[in-house]
Amino acid sequence: MIEKIRKEVKGGKTRLQVSKDLNLSYHVVCYYSIDLPSPKKDYKRHTGIKGRALEILNILMADGHHICIPGDVAKYRLLKKYIPTIYKVHLYNKTIVFLEAKSNEAIRGFLEHINKRKISFFELEKVSKVFKSKLSKSEKKKYASKS
Repeated sequence: MIEKIRKEVKGGKTRLQVSKDLNLSYHVVCYYSIDLPSPKKDYKRHTGIKGRALEILNILMADGHHICIPGDVAKYRLLKKYIPTIYKVHLYNKTIVFLEAKSNEAIRGFLEHINKRKISFFELEKVSKVFKSKLSKSEKKKYASKS
């Protein structure tokens, strides 16, 4: 039995797996295989993009921007690691994540979602600088006269 325990552990199984397979106590398996090295764990495993981060990425690909809710900032950091052309802007208590190539759509989406009744031309110019995008004069008038 001892040889079987040692053979299984040398073969790459964990001590817990061996104890379950042979229907033995975990401590018994550890006692007879204490001098053997543990199987190597893959600590460099990449988790990738999944869950909420994947949902945000799909929204970004479709719309070019995403208005964040609490908790999305951590997902932004994960996405930024894989896609360096994603940017985050925080203005007027709103956070928006957008793709660099779609900054024009992002600024329009952001201006639609803010709750300010009136925006001055100076503020519009500041917002357009933050997004690295330009608004036409007609769009500036539209957002400045929003009521």
